[in-house]
Amino acid sequence: MIEDYLKEPLGENRKHLKALDTTVEHVIPVALLRDNLLKNGLKEKDVAKALLSPVALITKASENGLRKTVKSNNSEFPFQRHVSCGIHVVTHTNIKVHESWSMTDHWNLLRDIPEFNEIFEFYEIEGWRNDSPYI
Repeated sequence: MIEDYLKEPLGENRKHLKALDTTVEHVIPVALLRDNLLKNGLKEKDVAKALLSPVALITKASENGLRKTVKSNNSEFPFQRHVSCGIHVVTHTNIKVHESWSMTDHWNLLRDIPEFNEIFEFYEIEGWRNDSPYI
């Protein structure tokens, strides 16, 4: 099932992002996701949850500012680093993301997107748990 979503062509989207001088930032560092997936074994459900971890569309200038900060391992409130750098993040429904935006908020947001319901049901993803092994 995940394979179907990964096959979608991204070329046109990438051209659009480049024209806007933006990038997609993985809010929880991919290296942290990878390390914890490998450490805890590659279970398909956890891989699906890792692929659904938060991302933010930010400007290249904001990305450069983030690179100068200490990476945070705060997976409960993953946007704290962005907000503390003055990056204004809003959801696709124009809700402001604040520094106390939690992973519970993230999962609730995804649950409101019909296209993700199939994934949640297929992998029996009930929601966020702070002891989840993928972060």
